[in-house]
Amino acid sequence: MNPDQFSSKPNQFEALFTSVYLELRSIAAWHISSSGNKITLDPTDLVHDAVSRMLNQRENQWNNSTHLLALTSIMIRRVFLNHIRSRNATIRGGGTRPRSLNQDPAHAGTCSDFDFLAMNEALDRLECISERQARIVEMKFFGGLTTHDMAMYLQVSERTVHMDWNHAKHWLARELANG
Repeated sequence: MNPDQFSSKPNQFEALFTSVYLELRSIAAWHISSSGNKITLDPTDLVHDAVSRMLNQRENQWNNSTHLLALTSIMIRRVFLNHIRSRNATIRGGGTRPRSLNQDPAHAGTCSDFDFLAMNEALDRLECISERQARIVEMKFFGGLTTHDMAMYLQVSERTVHMDWNHAKHWLARELANG
């Protein structure tokens, strides 16, 4: 990874990345453990792949650790789901069921029956209705961001984030229940 080509302040990226690395690795480990040990990714590899892909997108600018964490959580979702799709291309079936959206990825235990692909498809549908609600779910569910951090990143009030999260959570629960 070479952040020098994307920023006039290469040490800024290193400092930001160092400040969120352990949190990102913890989030990646949670996603992998939630897959029921069917995923062969290592948390370190997942984080490094996500960050590497982010560095290849020239439009990304990291203002602070919250901003970097938010953007990386989005990329972790994509990398993780691509890995699941790739695995499912060779292994069909699975019988997974949706997990409660109330479970915080930063503090949750394992949940081997969660269907990340169903969640991803529902989240894509939500994005067509409300992009901000989809980003909030993505940052909270896939990135473990706090309400405060999401409000800072989205430049809205914490109350707005809380209300959007509640609306999105209920909408997604209905979508996942209906299959």
